[in-house]
Amino acid sequence: MGKYLISLMFTLLFTVSSHAGFEALNQGVSLDIFNRIDCTTGMSCSKLKDKLIITSTAVGVVNTIVAASTTTLTSAQCGSTIVYGATFVVSLPEASTVIGCRYTFVVNAVANMDINPDDADTILLLTNAAGDAIRADAVGETIVLEAINATSWVTVGAEKGTWSDID
Repeated sequence: MGKYLISLMFTLLFTVSSHAGFEALNQGVSLDIFNRIDCTTGMSCSKLKDKLIITSTAVGVVNTIVAASTTTLTSAQCGSTIVYGATFVVSLPEASTVIGCRYTFVVNAVANMDINPDDADTILLLTNAAGDAIRADAVGETIVLEAINATSWVTVGAEKGTWSDID
């Protein structure tokens, strides 16, 4: 991902002007090139003769695993993976308070996993009314939900398995 963003940045930079230059920084220290790119966490910049070398030092992102004991998710848990091992009901925060937040849910036992939105929120395309919950019950079923506006959650990508409206 980092290499793609860097390539896109250079494409945009050199599309604007074929004479555009930049100054590269490695952890805030100038590499003595005109203009400025600040290589910070996840990137490393170096200079070899007249060439700038930008390397991604990030390997990936590790998601936080939230245990099944959590029944109401918080904004601090955005980006987390929720895994459970028994019948489990989890409540999503009100969508308006976490727009852009994503949660990944993984069924880890042959038991019901219910995901319940706020009473005013809808899980689009999987439920038919505000406040309706969804359920899956087979090991390996997964879904990623994202709050896209003040009252809507949507699946991001394809859900795996069967998620049903239970209200």
